[in-house]
Amino acid sequence: AAEAGLEFKLDRDTRVWNSFDSHRLVYWAELAGDPLLLKTALFKANFCEGRQISNHEVLAGIAVECGLDGERAKEILSTETYLDEVDERMKLWMSRGIRGVPAIIFNERHLVEGGQSASTFVKIMRQLAGLDPPETAPTSAPV
Repeated sequence: AAEAGLEFKLDRDTRVWNSFDSHRLVYWAELAGDPLLLKTALFKANFCEGRQISNHEVLAGIAVECGLDGERAKEILSTETYLDEVDERMKLWMSRGIRGVPAIIFNERHLVEGGQSASTFVKIMRQLAGLDPPETAPTSAPV
């Protein structure tokens, strides 16, 4: 995280929050266009700010911070909207071998699991681009 300019706040009483509802908001943001801003805000809220990303008010607030409609976010969170779609995605990725996060898939074929350094990702991408021979870079598992 530090290599990416992020300051994780793990020195205090940290918790692991259920992020399923945040994934429903990300799904909604994908339908509206680009979900990157929301994904980044959720990541920072959870790991850098210690915000409870399972709380619907917190999630709606983050959506508003990203320029999304807060009332629509609250409506999504108070109903089963996108529940099936997110559940299907989760089942798909689990069927492809993903059991935890982070998990990065390159070219829809190569899975890299676990936290990795920026230099490791550079090596992997160079290997997949054919710029480095496989023996000089970490290997990835086919998906």
